[in-house]
Amino acid sequence: MQHSFSMRCLTVAAAMLSACGSAPGAEELPPARPPLNVPAVSAPRVPEGPFRGIYSWNDWYEAPLGIGHLYSTEVRDYGAEWVSRIALPLHAEPEREPWGWIVQGWVVEDGEELPFDMAGMVETSYEVLSLIVVEERGEWLRFRFGGPQARDSGFAWVRLDELVLGPDSVVYQTWPDLFMSDLIGPLHFRGQEGPWPLYAQPAATEAMHRVMTRDHAIEPLEVQGEWMRVRVTEPSNYCADPERVAVTEGWLRWWTPTRGPEVWYNTRGC
Repeated sequence: MQHSFSMRCLTVAAAMLSACGSAPGAEELPPARPPLNVPAVSAPRVPEGPFRGIYSWNDWYEAPLGIGHLYSTEVRDYGAEWVSRIALPLHAEPEREPWGWIVQGWVVEDGEELPFDMAGMVETSYEVLSLIVVEERGEWLRFRFGGPQARDSGFAWVRLDELVLGPDSVVYQTWPDLFMSDLIGPLHFRGQEGPWPLYAQPAATEAMHRVMTRDHAIEPLEVQGEWMRVRVTEPSNYCADPERVAVTEGWLRWWTPTRGPEVWYNTRGC
């Protein structure tokens, strides 16, 4: 994503203008934000417990997965171990001072260290969890840092340039960017039961085809807002060699406000 450079550049430029004065006719830059001080913790902590994440409290088929995810640039381990190497401020609203932090496996509020809870995370790679992003507002992201019993129902805001404050940096990736990448296998509908409609064009009202069973593979071709043009193979030929397949191209509504992605993928391969 091409977001994280902006505020660091503006901060440097603003500091230079403050020291040297503004040239006549120069565009006025916003004032530099004061640096945030990452609170110290007693020791890094690796999050423990079942790493089912959001599946542990929400029916997977109805789980709200938002618009994308946050993950470590140095993912090389199991579950949420990468959270023990990051630092993220937790803001109740954009532009407010943070009420707390995620720091090296802890949620820190008013000097108190509480164990980070994996209940709001989702598996995005083989036994590796990500933080779910539910809203993007300019340079701010609203994400789930915990389960529904956590403060503010487990949601907080972070600014894009605050993703680099810990020992490891954090990356924001939208679901379309992940789905269109070569990092994962084919998609499939998230619903427990079909049929699932395909349309000749976005926002059409009558289906041109219906995918009847869960034995299918979806190849994304392009994304336009909430709609995705796809190539569907039935039955799936992913890790399989069926004698005969049917291939259909069309459009599906891949995202809805209540559930986020209506399609997903096998995070553990075949």
